[in-house]
Amino acid sequence: MSYKTIHTETRDAIGILTLNRPDRFNTFSSQLAAELNTSLQEMDKNAEVFARLCTTEDAAEAVAAFTGKRKPQWKEC
Repeated sequence: MSYKTIHTETRDAIGILTLNRPDRFNTFSSQLAAELNTSLQEMDKNAEVFARLCTTEDAAEAVAAFTGKRKPQWKEC
């Protein structure tokens, strides 16, 4: 699905949602909220996605949420 205010991708079982409203400092709008809701519902349907990461195009802020479908496995560095 194509969105105007976010970009989505799946990498290594992680659904990545990138807010893309840099001209508005990624503030929430009704369109952004609707697109986030739709994309999260689509990720919930994808059995391969066990975590979600929400980030922004221009800032270093990110938030992750586990879906509970699979227990995360942490690797020691």
